[in-house]
Amino acid sequence: MTVEEVPDIKIVFPTGTSVAVRVANVNFLDIEIRPSADDFNNTEGLCGTVTNSCGDDFRLRNGNSIMNSKSIAWIRHTVDSMKSRCLSEVQKNETLNDQPSEDIPSITESVIMAICPGLPECNGNGKCDHGVCVCNEGFMSQDCSMTKTVPPEIYGVRGNGICDRNEINCDTAFVVGNRIEESDELSCRISKYVIHPDGSKSFEGTTIVRGNVETLVEVHCPLKNPKQKRSVGNTGNIHFVEVFDVSVSYNREDFSDPERVILMNSKCQQNNGTTTEPNFVLKDDTCFIDNQCLLDKEPNPQKEYLYCNAPVDQFHWTFDDSENCKVEEQYFSRNNMIFDKECLLCNPEITSYNWTLKENYCFIDGVCLPHGEKNTVDECLLCNTINNFFEWTKHDEVCITKVVKPSDTERSSSKLGLILLGSIGSVVILFIVGFIVNCYVKNNNSRLKKKSTYEADEHYDMRRLPRLKLKN
Repeated sequence: MTVEEVPDIKIVFPTGTSVAVRVANVNFLDIEIRPSADDFNNTEGLCGTVTNSCGDDFRLRNGNSIMNSKSIAWIRHTVDSMKSRCLSEVQKNETLNDQPSEDIPSITESVIMAICPGLPECNGNGKCDHGVCVCNEGFMSQDCSMTKTVPPEIYGVRGNGICDRNEINCDTAFVVGNRIEESDELSCRISKYVIHPDGSKSFEGTTIVRGNVETLVEVHCPLKNPKQKRSVGNTGNIHFVEVFDVSVSYNREDFSDPERVILMNSKCQQNNGTTTEPNFVLKDDTCFIDNQCLLDKEPNPQKEYLYCNAPVDQFHWTFDDSENCKVEEQYFSRNNMIFDKECLLCNPEITSYNWTLKENYCFIDGVCLPHGEKNTVDECLLCNTINNFFEWTKHDEVCITKVVKPSDTERSSSKLGLILLGSIGSVVILFIVGFIVNCYVKNNNSRLKKKSTYEADEHYDMRRLPRLKLKN
């Protein structure tokens, strides 16, 4: 920016005092302060002895600064400093908050409405609205001095690019940069890679998420981590270590150079390489199962019958057959009933892969029976654990099945039922016979009627025939 391009700045305070700033040339900056009558006696020391204009001491001091720096960029900061000081002093004085009337704003509100950052205000890329710059499309920051097409300058991720899940939650990448500003389209582009236990790598995809500015030098980018399917078989399908390349943008289109963050777990993993060329391996006496790091012999937090058995398999659960049973793909703890049957128990000392029959019990027809209990239908059969646990046993002695003699009431009821049944049967039979006879009679009458009609017609024709011949 040249001297001619720098516009003049003039601020008029509610008290009537005005401050005018003008760049005279590359050596001088003219700052003219015209205090009102009320403020005249309070301006002593502002820039020397004020006699309605600024003294040369202030001009020379700033002129030397221009000559030494060979630049006038500092003018913006000088003016902004003056505005901030003015705003601060107004806000401290509570008496200036009072409104003279409903139609006239207070002095504090008037100052706030008149002051916006930038030289010119909002750097010509926006409008000043009550002391706040409303930037034009494509511009941002408090003074509208930055364009959204230029991404922020980032130079790393907190933690030197490695996040240890054993110590902290790694759902967010803390990206560090230089003067990261707020933007309604501030976003993070995240590309995910996976390192498998066998050392192979795979690309999982890229997603763009909303970023959050924490400070001027840090933006938080949530690491979108899709739900992983349970891995089976080949360890090349296991997400052992996750790698994210993160870049930041103000407009979701123009992104910064990516920075890498690696998610690992020091409980069971160690890096034998570098950040740029990592080489993660699984520690001895540990397991990595269902995306969890486990120490040897450590149980499954949800299924106590499974545990990490590092010498056997470091990537899959091992069934604990010393204290549990597995029957028909279901798991049971020691001494627990199996399938809610009181006589079927889990006893790993006998077998861990089937149920064990409780002592002095039979299991017949899917029912648990104590020794000596008889069959409810045939009392000649009973549970005899000495002979057979799973089938009925007949009595060794001759078994006589008791026949219960029916009572008089039962006998009377039976007779009455037979009589009633016989009566109903007789009526039905008579109805059927009557129906058949009726049908037979009707059929014969119909045949006789047809025969009589035929003979009469024949006789009539014979009588009429000669007369017809005579007419011809």
